[in-house]
Amino acid sequence: MNNMRPLLITVTILFSFSSLLAQKNDCKSPSFDHIVFFVNDTTIENSLSPIFTLGEKLTTVHQHQGTTSKFYLFYNTFIEFIYPTDTSAIKLNSVSFGSNYFERWQDSIEVCKLGVGMIREPFDSTCKDVHPYYSKDNPDYYLMEKNNQNKSDVLIYSSSSKHTYFKIDSIEDLKKFHAPPFLKDFEDYCQHPSGIKKLTGFRIKGPSFETKVNFKLLSETTWIELKNSSRFKFILEFDNHNQNKTLKVNKWLKIKY
Repeated sequence: MNNMRPLLITVTILFSFSSLLAQKNDCKSPSFDHIVFFVNDTTIENSLSPIFTLGEKLTTVHQHQGTTSKFYLFYNTFIEFIYPTDTSAIKLNSVSFGSNYFERWQDSIEVCKLGVGMIREPFDSTCKDVHPYYSKDNPDYYLMEKNNQNKSDVLIYSSSSKHTYFKIDSIEDLKKFHAPPFLKDFEDYCQHPSGIKKLTGFRIKGPSFETKVNFKLLSETTWIELKNSSRFKFILEFDNHNQNKTLKVNKWLKIKY
């Protein structure tokens, strides 16, 4: 038994060291990548069709997450609309996901339907305020903010730089990011009936931002504006509102371009 003592001491030291690593404080704040909205049905797509082109071939089924995602692409970001398709899978996945994300589809003034994909550099799973999420639907993993449990706060997650969205100034720039077989689809999806190109502003109205940790993190993005209101409303501005047009999609989403 005495021969085990040095080994136990070594294991204890290693465990203590790993625990310290798990509490790292010096991770940089993430930067904005894309927007996610939790929606219940496709009526929102009908409202957007006069101004946005849907990336039809990009529709993604997350079998183990119980969701399906649809995408609208722009020069500097994309918008993801995520639908619930399997309640059982969502419940089974909630623990590893880090929150009961099924709550995000509730129609309540207390629920925030917004998620934001961020970029963390370095992509470090030992940051104090995140935990790694491994999905069977994806060979890689994400860093989920630990404050995602609060359904009245924005849901934030980060991916490594190799999975972040490309940023372009013109369609010609697409050639730097995509091989010819994919280029035509992306070119089509980045060209919208309204002529919209870039997201240039995002105004978020909602209750008590000062008590919500994830919203404080999001507020560090300079062109995102938070304004207190009795319920959540989201206003997306494209191309600095240069056409002076507004589309009210529904009670919680408005597009300015």
